[in-house]
Amino acid sequence: MTPRRSTRALPSLNLIGQSLLAGLFTGGLYALLGLGLSLTWGLLRVINLANFALAFLGAYLTYQLATTHGLDPFLTLLVIAPGFFVVGIGAGAGISALPDQRAHSLIVTFGLTVILEA
Repeated sequence: MTPRRSTRALPSLNLIGQSLLAGLFTGGLYALLGLGLSLTWGLLRVINLANFALAFLGAYLTYQLATTHGLDPFLTLLVIAPGFFVVGIGAGAGISALPDQRAHSLIVTFGLTVILEA
């Protein structure tokens, strides 16, 4: 009897390379978001969970403007990034006006995250 050969095809090197780059970029994005969260907690003692929602909403808006209107994604970032910077500054100012920042910041930013994701 002759041994059977496997009929499963191996993935192409192109697919493996794309998967590795997608994993590296996604990991880098999560690392930057985690760095922002740890900096706001370390310096301000405020837990701002809305950072994640704002970052993903900005990425989604950039994608939508690029695909539906045919704009260059890098040019849309010139509008989106400063706009969300102002929104983040406003959220930080609103959180700093709370009486007990440590306890209320988690509740307020979680609520803001739920609103943004809805």
